[in-house]
Amino acid sequence: MRANPDVGVIACELCEAFVRYTMPDSARICLNRTQLRRSNSDEIKIRAQLTASRIETITYQYKRAKVHYDSALRIMRSGKPSFRTAQNVYETILVQSAFFADCDYGSLLADEFIRLCQKQKNDSLYLVSIMQKARFLECQAAGDSAHVALIEEAEELCFRHPELYGAYYELLGNHHYYFGRLPKSIEFCLLAENAYRQNNDLKRLEGLYGIFVSAYEEMSDFDRALQYMLLAQPMVESEVDETWAEYYNTLGWIYYRLGMVDSALSAIRTSSKHHKELTPGNPELAYPIGNLGLIFKALGELDSAKMYSNRAIELFTILNLDNGVAEALNNLGAIALEESQVDLAIQYFDRALQLLEENVVDRYEEMKSLEGLYLALQDRDPKRAIRHFQRFTELKIALLSKEEALKALQLEAEFYQDRNEDRIRELKYESQLKSLEIEQKNNRILLTSFALLFMIFVSGLIFFYWLQRRSMIASLEESNMVNERIISMISHDFRGPLNNVKVTLELLQSKDMDINEFMIISKDLYRQSSDLSLMFDSFVGWAISQRDGYLPAKVSFKWSVIVDEVISLSEPLAKLKNIRIKLKALSDVHLETDRMAASLILRNLLANAIKYSHDNSSIEIEYFQEENWVHTSVRDYGIGISQDKLHRLLTTGDGSTMGTKNEYGAGLGLRMVIRYIKSIGGSIKAESEKGKGTKFMVSIPLTLTSTR
Repeated sequence: MRANPDVGVIACELCEAFVRYTMPDSARICLNRTQLRRSNSDEIKIRAQLTASRIETITYQYKRAKVHYDSALRIMRSGKPSFRTAQNVYETILVQSAFFADCDYGSLLADEFIRLCQKQKNDSLYLVSIMQKARFLECQAAGDSAHVALIEEAEELCFRHPELYGAYYELLGNHHYYFGRLPKSIEFCLLAENAYRQNNDLKRLEGLYGIFVSAYEEMSDFDRALQYMLLAQPMVESEVDETWAEYYNTLGWIYYRLGMVDSALSAIRTSSKHHKELTPGNPELAYPIGNLGLIFKALGELDSAKMYSNRAIELFTILNLDNGVAEALNNLGAIALEESQVDLAIQYFDRALQLLEENVVDRYEEMKSLEGLYLALQDRDPKRAIRHFQRFTELKIALLSKEEALKALQLEAEFYQDRNEDRIRELKYESQLKSLEIEQKNNRILLTSFALLFMIFVSGLIFFYWLQRRSMIASLEESNMVNERIISMISHDFRGPLNNVKVTLELLQSKDMDINEFMIISKDLYRQSSDLSLMFDSFVGWAISQRDGYLPAKVSFKWSVIVDEVISLSEPLAKLKNIRIKLKALSDVHLETDRMAASLILRNLLANAIKYSHDNSSIEIEYFQEENWVHTSVRDYGIGISQDKLHRLLTTGDGSTMGTKNEYGAGLGLRMVIRYIKSIGGSIKAESEKGKGTKFMVSIPLTLTSTR
């Protein structure tokens, strides 16, 4: 191996494979026999130390693992390893430091990793490094807000590199999950899922779904956990590896908690099979073995249940995992009670409770121990039984309150979903009726035209038929396109703000939100609800403008009144981005035209200006009268529009994109503006330069000529 470094690399990969498949004994033998730590290569020495550290973390021996961390860091700092090797060192140690909550140690290493990523100008890893630092800072400060600045820096990085938003939201979801803020974690995971789907980065969804499952499991919402497990299944089964066994074990556990015992048994047996085939001797077989003990107990097969639970205790002891041992002891205690072996049951429950009180991380198993002791002691030692029952009741109430809150939120979410689905079905039905009416109307026209034009000349008939058919196809295509857009808007763009309302309710119910967090979230909710309100107004305006025989209404009003109303409606939204709206009125203008159309035109133009403006910028509104026209301009200094896209916007209204704060757009606003401007005899034009802003100019006649 000293003469041929390739042999060392192969040996490293072999030892690392034993660790990856959770086979610590085989990994130790591999390291000792290959003598990797005596290699002349610093790279191989470092990999050997990291492998040794991972062996210790498998059995939760963090102090021993830390000795190997220090050795790997010492070798790395004294030599000149590749960036990839240094990255592997930092990422391995930082993940384990977070898992074992060694925040001081992790914080110092995170600083080193940040400097390395800055030096390499690697933005994606820089994002990871500062989010890791934020986690350790919050862990150290215990309530201080020093970590917030780093999270804001990460968000600014995504603003410059939008392709990083998915990773940012996932990291933020993981951050909140780490500190037990589960509803907040789910909120950002939903944003991450949306970003990954928009970027077609579907490979990242498997890991993201794992966070969803863990969060919902901890909230005892096993229905939701199952939904995300089933979403992840095709991704897990796309490649046979060590994740198969873990996936099916988790799936079986969720089925078991939902009372679906047969499905649980099938999934756990699949997990056990994969463990034995892929990683023989892997002590993590304890997980499916322990679950089989629970399932056979539920099925009444007590001998099999005892056999699997005793085997699980042996394997969990090797892993140094007290929670697993306690779960198996609780199962044996329940079996002993069922067999009327009360003394034996008390021994099992006492041992389980002692383990859990030393390392309290599983309230569910603690409740099972307390309940078992209460049942076993109620005749023998009533006072002790009552003490256990009181503690059991406290935990049960806490768990039930969380479950009831989740049920209420779920009912509300289902209400919004059902209402949207009903509206979607209505729109589809209306679309089909309208298409049928158009087709019937055009058919009647074609038949009449054929009878008349046939008497004149055949060529005229053909020409007229061609024109009518072309018009019908265009009308149908436009109708279908608009309906698809409306359906997409309702099912997607409306869902984001509604989901945020749901998550805020979760935070309020779980009391995980203080007043400062609520004020921050309420600003975002206000912005999103304002966006949602404008989308609804645009949708209604569009629907009105599409009606057969629609003619604008002639109403007398002052243009200044409309401008003031629109600015008043838009100013709270502008303040969220610290945008100043400046008004310059050169004359007092009276109009006699459709008031609703005029108001919606200006409101959409101002809303778009706010949407595409940067923070701390300004928007200028100017209007003046020239003969029989009022000319109004709305100018922003935001992201601007390319000339090709600007031409497409002014001709078709197509081309909606996300705003500077990722504000959604339904894609109907400008289309509706163009339709209404035409209906009242006006015109629109625009000037824009990429990166410098946009100016829309609308001209409206003072008096409407065509009315209803």
